[in-house]
Amino acid sequence: MLRTLILTLTALSALPAQANFYAAQLTNDNLHRLPDGGMDAIGGRGDWFLTDGTLCVVVSGAEHTTYFNLTGAALIDLWHCELGNDQWSSVHTQFNLQKEQIPATTKISAGAGDDSAWIETQGEREGLVVRTRYELTATATEQLAVTTTVTREADGAALGMLGSLILHPSSALAPYTLDLAEREFSVGYNQPFVDTTDFGSILSSLRSADLQVLVGSPQMQPSVSYGVYTHGATLREPDGNASPLHLFQLGASDFSMVGVITQPFPGWWSRTPGAVSLGLAQLFDVEIGATLTLRQTIHVGDRSDVAVITDRFYKGDAVTASFNTADVSVNVTDREGRALTHARADASGRVRFTLPRGVAQAVLTARTPFDRHEQAIATDGATDLGTITLDAPTTVQLPKGETMSLTFRRAQGAQAVFNDNLFYADFFDPDVDGPRRLRGPESPRVDLAGTARDPATVTLPRGTYTVYATRGPEFSVTRAELALTADTAILDIAPPQRVLATEGLVNADFHLHSGLSFDASISPEQRVIDFAAQGGEVLTSTEHNVTYDIAPVVAELGLDDTILTLAGVEITGMVRTEVAPRTIAHSNVFPVPADDGAFMGGTLPFENRRLGQVIGDYKARHPGSVYQLNHAREASRDDDLAFFNHLSQGTSYDPAKPLSEMPNAYLTQALPGTDYRDIDFDAMELLNGKAYDLYAVLREDWFSLLRQNHYKVATANSDSHKSATIAAYPRNMLVVANDDVAELDERDVVAALKNGRLYGTTGPMLAVSLAGAGPGQTLAAAGGELVITVQCADWVNVDEARVWLNGELAQTLPIQPGVPVTLPVDVDADSFVFVEVEGAASATYTAILPGFHPFAFANPIFLDINADGWHFGER
Repeated sequence: MLRTLILTLTALSALPAQANFYAAQLTNDNLHRLPDGGMDAIGGRGDWFLTDGTLCVVVSGAEHTTYFNLTGAALIDLWHCELGNDQWSSVHTQFNLQKEQIPATTKISAGAGDDSAWIETQGEREGLVVRTRYELTATATEQLAVTTTVTREADGAALGMLGSLILHPSSALAPYTLDLAEREFSVGYNQPFVDTTDFGSILSSLRSADLQVLVGSPQMQPSVSYGVYTHGATLREPDGNASPLHLFQLGASDFSMVGVITQPFPGWWSRTPGAVSLGLAQLFDVEIGATLTLRQTIHVGDRSDVAVITDRFYKGDAVTASFNTADVSVNVTDREGRALTHARADASGRVRFTLPRGVAQAVLTARTPFDRHEQAIATDGATDLGTITLDAPTTVQLPKGETMSLTFRRAQGAQAVFNDNLFYADFFDPDVDGPRRLRGPESPRVDLAGTARDPATVTLPRGTYTVYATRGPEFSVTRAELALTADTAILDIAPPQRVLATEGLVNADFHLHSGLSFDASISPEQRVIDFAAQGGEVLTSTEHNVTYDIAPVVAELGLDDTILTLAGVEITGMVRTEVAPRTIAHSNVFPVPADDGAFMGGTLPFENRRLGQVIGDYKARHPGSVYQLNHAREASRDDDLAFFNHLSQGTSYDPAKPLSEMPNAYLTQALPGTDYRDIDFDAMELLNGKAYDLYAVLREDWFSLLRQNHYKVATANSDSHKSATIAAYPRNMLVVANDDVAELDERDVVAALKNGRLYGTTGPMLAVSLAGAGPGQTLAAAGGELVITVQCADWVNVDEARVWLNGELAQTLPIQPGVPVTLPVDVDADSFVFVEVEGAASATYTAILPGFHPFAFANPIFLDINADGWHFGER
């Protein structure tokens, strides 16, 4: 339904002198009232701010596209004002549980009094008016009341279900589900995998639960947890009669959704959601004059556990216990194994939690990174379990003042996990259960940056370990055997030494994330430390939709002489619109300045636009920026994130077709308001992490563009979102005039990148020249001698070189590190030469870089046979 909506934004509040309640739209005049929200806070000018002095709340302005919502009005920040502990992502109201059916915002207002303050949003879709009121009151501390009403005022498409969707991708917040009413659906952290494209998967994951606790990372200090409690939903008919409505929850590691079926079922209807209920919902609607109301409360706690929330609900016996370590958390279930709570020890090793009324027997499972203990609990009033002694680990003293990444491989038993969040009981034996999925700062490595912030010690279960120390592919790998049998030990390991002289080269990763991205929970400081430990030199901040400059973190760590930073953003299309029916996928822009006072750091609008229009906007505002297309092919169920899978229009790029034919012609279409087209990005990420299979697909796309005279500089980046995903692997080796990072300028990096003066590598140091011309350069000749040289540390193997001519494999050659390989090249038309080298992973390589193998490529060298400008195929 098409309609013209006039947006009205009205601030109705003022701060009473005698109270802390305040609500208003943020402007330059009152932006100073917005406290620092911490890592995940993205609100700024034009957004709406609400506070009672304890909690701070930000709702996005109507002109600020917020993830799935084109017209803002989403709850985006929620934190303790004095702690700056925001880890909230966003919540969206959806019709019929569809992300394409989010009401368009028509109004936002705010107000405050002596004992309350509120923000109210209003939107419309298909004859339905939805209002959501966020309210803080003096009688409910650390609680945000959220009331959503939907009233049909005109005819329109049916509304069978209403959804409230909270995003926390990749367990950026760890979901813990409780059914306080009956405990039947209390699954705790045992969240199912949900394929949102498969009805069967959705159906099997539905449950009737009323409390979803979203637990923040304990490594992110100060900590936070959110308890989203659903009081219920009602339908008030036009005649005034009100009936309760059936609710259900759909939860997974990436999102939590509360659903409401819009018509009441008989009282005898099962509370268990199923296919019949969902099928009937397809026939339901809200009649004109009727109003649906959904009431929820978000409780905010200042610890990274569940008990900080459930202690507010449970009125039973209090339980305490003491442990011989502070690095412990406990999961508590009833005797049937249904989740009750999860609590984390304080600095003294003491745990406290409250049980539900009527539960006198439970099971406590304590977990440390190296042990677990289970015991029954029987209570009769407040109960102290005394001291519980867990297996004593060994405290290992680490080297000081050295930069290195330490990988610990245990001879027997589960592998070590450092910075363990202790959320999940997945202390797996990898030989039996498969690899454990690590989150946020959890890692099998300890990364040291040679600063005072480095950990002095780590704790490990007793046993025998092989420890590897590395600092990137330019350095040696050292090794030490560590037998832990006592309470303390000293790791005596030699620091890695530079063994490859990479004169005239600096390494760069143009795709890195920290917890500012909505799908990550690693601190910017840890991100920098991880990068430094791998010998990284040029670090590019590319958070999802948030423009960010990580340079102050690098400076605070004292690493600004060894790491150059580029501020940037990963443009992350999430909304399907008429202009971009399959989104504009993912792409990076850098260097671009961050605006700390702006929504999402000043990222330019990008939804409901073609890719070329977004490129044009950035080139107009930031002429020196680089626009890089990221992971343009993807094999996952959600291929919205891969541009060449759909070209924004729903049809995949076909490398066998010319750009003049559809669907490829979408890339070269002229677009309104800009001279740029979808094809006018600067660089193309060929290798993303360890996705070698997708590299082969992307290489064919890239060759196709080259053969049609569109050269996009090929890059290789880590796309690391967490510590377990190794930063700066793969990396780009850029050819620069001055390789001293302390004197390097971002303009030097940008120039090298835009000119294609780079190699992508997971270890081998490749050098390619054709009659003196190197990667990205043009040789004004019909041929010459191609020289391929590769240098490797002794733990990196290379044995094969591949030469591609005009996108066709021309020659496969054996190669050894340090021994040049030569090949004559002779062409009769303008051409390009592309070189790759590869080898099998050694045992040492696999130990420190699991899933990778040695590989490198060089950007193409162009042959212009008539010296009249390169044009593929011109004779």
